[in-house]
Amino acid sequence: MIGIFGGTFDPVHLGHLLLARAAADHLGLQRVIFVPLGLPPHRDLPKASPQSRVNMLQAALTDSPDFEVSTVEIDRPSPSWTVHTLEHFCDEMPDETFCLLMGSDAFRSINQWYQWQSLLDYCHLVVVSRAGDKTELGSEVAAYLARHRCTSLYDITDGCSGGIYWLEADIPDISSTLIRHRVDADEPLTGLLPPAVESLIKEHGHYGY
Repeated sequence: MIGIFGGTFDPVHLGHLLLARAAADHLGLQRVIFVPLGLPPHRDLPKASPQSRVNMLQAALTDSPDFEVSTVEIDRPSPSWTVHTLEHFCDEMPDETFCLLMGSDAFRSINQWYQWQSLLDYCHLVVVSRAGDKTELGSEVAAYLARHRCTSLYDITDGCSGGIYWLEADIPDISSTLIRHRVDADEPLTGLLPPAVESLIKEHGHYGY
């Protein structure tokens, strides 16, 4: 099974990497493909350029041979819709099984995603939350989780798509917004970023450094 992990990654931080590693180790994923967002349909453009975000991701993943970067969304001239990205990977690798990785905060608003009811036609969803997370779900998303939730790994490793697996993991509470604010305020970034990413931010003056 291959993990797909999308996001702005503006910049990628240790929270992203630990989420992906927790899922990869727990589910025994062959690899995780990080997909940086191209044109966001419902939000402002990322602060760093597409190529800068790709470069930071590649630097962050250097020591993780089972992690890689795809520019499929950045290369697409139209807005980035996750369902289209999943369709792309399924067409490209028809014999593979995919799981879409996301944090519990993203899952909470999944009913606002474009064609969200179709996501499970292409993959399983793996929701990774911090241990003890008290994320409350709206009624529609809660019903969606109850309808598709799998409590056994066998349920998602044996089927091609259609399940939701909830995984608790030891993930620090870090956000890209926090990092950008700390850079702008000239505050330390210790424990938030891979050193290679911090070096790129300093070298290229990202986020006002």
